[in-house]
Amino acid sequence: MDGQCERIIQILEDMLRCCILEFESTWEKHLPLIEFVYNKSFQSSIKMAPYEELYETEQKVKVIRDSLKVASDRQNVPVEENISIWPKRQAESKRSDPLHVIAPTEVEIQSDLSYSEEPI
Repeated sequence: MDGQCERIIQILEDMLRCCILEFESTWEKHLPLIEFVYNKSFQSSIKMAPYEELYETEQKVKVIRDSLKVASDRQNVPVEENISIWPKRQAESKRSDPLHVIAPTEVEIQSDLSYSEEPI
């Protein structure tokens, strides 16, 4: 364990001892108060209360998550909406003409998997 963890454990133990001495048999009922006091007390190591640190961290994570979602959504734009490299007329002229499609021809393969080539 590092020194910071040991210090936190020591603080909580001291708070529990005080609570047990003051409230004797009902100290379990007051345990949430100890947690509240600790979370609201200023910690010099982080320069704020632990609750504030947690809340600020959650807010920062939310802002970063939203920014990443916007960037991700921006990259998932359908192809039709992207800017084309070719101007529209050139892109249309590059499309194949269905009249230029060549019909497939049958190839006869012998039992020994050989075939004879013939020019078209």
